[in-house]
Amino acid sequence: MSGELRLLKYVEEAEFGPDAGINTVYIVGSLELRLDDLPESCKWMSKECALRLLSEAKPGNDRIGQYAYIGLLNSELSSNCTASPALPFQEYPPGITLVPMKSRTLAPFRTTNLVVVRSTNGAGGSTCSDFFASGEALLIDPGCISQVHAELADLIDSLPKRLLVLVTHHHQDHIEGLSVVQRCNPDAVLLTHQSTMDRIGKGTWQIDYTSVTGGEKICIGDQELQVVFAPGHTDGHMGLLHVNTNTLVVGDHCVGNRRAREASILQSIENGAQTLFDIVSKTYSDVDRKLWIPASFNVRLHVDHLNSLHKLPKDFSLENFKESCGVHFMLRWAVAYVHSRSSPAILAASALAGGLAIACALRRNYCKQS
Repeated sequence: MSGELRLLKYVEEAEFGPDAGINTVYIVGSLELRLDDLPESCKWMSKECALRLLSEAKPGNDRIGQYAYIGLLNSELSSNCTASPALPFQEYPPGITLVPMKSRTLAPFRTTNLVVVRSTNGAGGSTCSDFFASGEALLIDPGCISQVHAELADLIDSLPKRLLVLVTHHHQDHIEGLSVVQRCNPDAVLLTHQSTMDRIGKGTWQIDYTSVTGGEKICIGDQELQVVFAPGHTDGHMGLLHVNTNTLVVGDHCVGNRRAREASILQSIENGAQTLFDIVSKTYSDVDRKLWIPASFNVRLHVDHLNSLHKLPKDFSLENFKESCGVHFMLRWAVAYVHSRSSPAILAASALAGGLAIACALRRNYCKQS
């Protein structure tokens, strides 16, 4: 091998599993002779081949790392996102641009990704008649805070007028910029789940919207996308599959153990758990008890899903379960939480909370009997 080569960077990339992870070595320079005796896990690849793998991704194919694309390919490709210079953005894979926007998300995070999809060949969607919805550009989750609404407006003004907007769920850090979209492009079409729209309300989005449930196909020029129903984080949570590159835009959460968790919840119910606290304490017994409150919301969604599939045991009372989801759960959780801390003052508070829980249970039974 001859020629001048220089190591620019070595990147340990995130593991997407279940296969072995891929790390990227970025080398710049001229290579006059191919080196064929590489380890089995490594290969030389031309820029053209790398771009083809990114643009025509298939399940099971080789994957090109993010930094290889940004460093090697972006220098020859103009981005489809003409955002304000004040907004950093990243296009990966081709056709999908991420714009991190300051938002009211939870610490330690400070931004929520605004996703922009545009045609990569300038097509305007003229061949999209067989799709559920079509446009020249798509925005996903415009949820930035008011301090960067001007930058969001600049971005929207740079996009074609045939604009689709998808909201993955109703949390504020994903919808706070909807008013800007509405003001800058009154003809934009909002796509979201009905449960999400019910929570957004007309005060945030006052023009027409289209409800999606999952499976709908969307066309953005030469880009094909498919809506994915992914309840769990919220009951109306949606994802979006970018078919061209086999890339999933997940909103907030993409949880790998959802089915295993649901199976463990069903097993705890079949073993006699009747209340929300019973199910949480058995299913999340290995989890810090301070996290049982957010876990309880997950359990409620799974129980609703199991009920919709008619998988709940006949002796399980959904009415009693729902009654146990309020004060009853909080009091029993407080007892369990303070007991795990085990100081005398905490145990005294635990006893008081336990007494209140018993009183609430007796009162509920008395009301039912009368």
